Amino acid sequence: MAALLVAAVFLFAGCTRLQKMEGGEAEFKQLDPVEVGRQIAVIATDKGDITIALYPEYAPNAVENFIKLAEEGYYDDTPIFGVEPKLALLAGSDDESGGTGKTVINNGKPYKNEFNQKMWHFSGTISMASNKKHKADSRFFILGTITPENAVNSIVGESKKDESQSPKDVLTNAMTEAGFPENVIEKYNEVGGMPNFDQGHAPFGQVIKGLEVVDEIIQIPVDENYKPTESLKIQSVTVSKVTQENLAEYTQQ
Repeated sequence: MAALLVAAVFLFAGCTRLQKMEGGEAEFKQLDPVEVGRQIAVIATDKGDITIALYPEYAPNAVENFIKLAEEGYYDDTPIFGVEPKLALLAGSDDESGGTGKTVINNGKPYKNEFNQKMWHFSGTISMASNKKHKADSRFFILGTITPENAVNSIVGESKKDESQSPKDVLTNAMTEAGFPENVIEKYNEVGGMPNFDQGHAPFGQVIKGLEVVDEIIQIPVDENYKPTESLKIQSVTVSKVTQENLAEYTQQ
């Protein structure tokens, strides 16, 4: 259980402060409709399928490692070993405690996370869990539908909230002070997310189908180590590409 606590804490409790940004205009292509040729991954879980659009142009190492592990079956029958209630699920280890991960690139060693201002931790983002040295392996998390209140609770703590401000205003002020681009602040206010994870973890994809599955999982009760009280597994991860024939399936959500 100690290994799970370490794995969960470096994600869930390790990013409480917003990182400074460069400012200026930013992109968020992850929210655009998917196009023909886009790689996608279907993560089959006990609660249903989660379909992810992958973005190797922004996170090539993360996507390469993820796809290679998926193709060799590494993720099959592995646990969803951590849940931050109302925020995210944590998976990607063949260890029930989540204490270990695997890398098949970079000579089998954890690789440096790929930070940029083109991918953000909006609701529905899949991102590589990062250690304190900003290195990653097979372990990842998926954000559910994030409300401003839940984001603020994670960042400042429920007992330290400024009740004189709305959660949306607290987040807006925090992002403004950190130098987040104005269009990113507006998008966070529109779709929700966890801006305190930006520049701390590396997003590499976006849920395009099955966000309700993530939302169901993050409502499941957990113990003091963030371990779900209900056994949950990833059954398989299947990678393919969007074709002209199935494009409508992913663009008419």
